[in-house]
Amino acid sequence: MNYQLRNYRSVFTLFSVGVCIFILQSCAVKKYIPQGELLYTGAYIDINADSLVENPYGLKTELETVLRPEPNSKFLGMQPGLYYYYKVQREKPGFINKWLYKQFGEDPVYQSDVKPYEVEDILVNRLENNGFFYSQARATFTEDPDKKEASVTYTIKVPSPYKIETYQIDSVPSPLQEELEASVAKSNFKKDIRFDLTAMKLERERLDAMLKRKGYYNFNPRLFNI
Repeated sequence: MNYQLRNYRSVFTLFSVGVCIFILQSCAVKKYIPQGELLYTGAYIDINADSLVENPYGLKTELETVLRPEPNSKFLGMQPGLYYYYKVQREKPGFINKWLYKQFGEDPVYQSDVKPYEVEDILVNRLENNGFFYSQARATFTEDPDKKEASVTYTIKVPSPYKIETYQIDSVPSPLQEELEASVAKSNFKKDIRFDLTAMKLERERLDAMLKRKGYYNFNPRLFNI
C-alpha cells in the first residue's frame, strides 16, 4: 500500500512539474513576436439592429461563424502551441522542442493576416442572403503594443428585413400549372415572411422533387424564377 502511494506521489509530482514548466514556457511567447507584428487575438461583432429585426442575438451568432481567420488557441490563458512554433525556428531547436511542436505547435496568426475588407463583404453578403439588404459593416482594430496583441471589432448596421409580398406560380403549361399550384398552396412561403435565399433554394428543390415523383423527370428546376 505504501509502495503504491509513493508511486502515485512520484507520478503526481512529475506531472505537476511538467505542467509548471509547460505554463512558464508558454508565458514567453510575446518576446518572440517579430518587430512590427501584433498577435491577432480574435474578432468581435457589435450589431446595431433596427427595432423590427427579430432575434438580433441569433443573427449575431450566425454572423460569428464567418469570421476569419481563427486566432491561435489558448490553454489556461497560455499559448503553448505558439511557444513551440517559435522554439523550432532556432538553429538547434533540439529533439524535445521538435517533438512538442509536432504535438502542440501552431503557426502564429498576426494582425497582418487579417483581411477586414474581405470579412466585411462576407458579412454583408450573409445579411443580404437573409433579407437584410443595404446592411453595412465596418472593421476597427484595437491594438495593444505593450502586449503585442490586436483584435478587430466589426460594427454592423442591420436595417429592417425585406419581406415577401406575394408567392405565386406564373403561367406554365398544363398539367404542370395545376400540380405546382397545389404544392405551393401547402408551402411555408406566406405573405410577410422574411426573405431568405437559402429557404428559396430549398423551396425550388422541393418543387423539383415533387414533380419528379409525379413522373416529370426532364423538368429543369432552374426554370423556377424564385
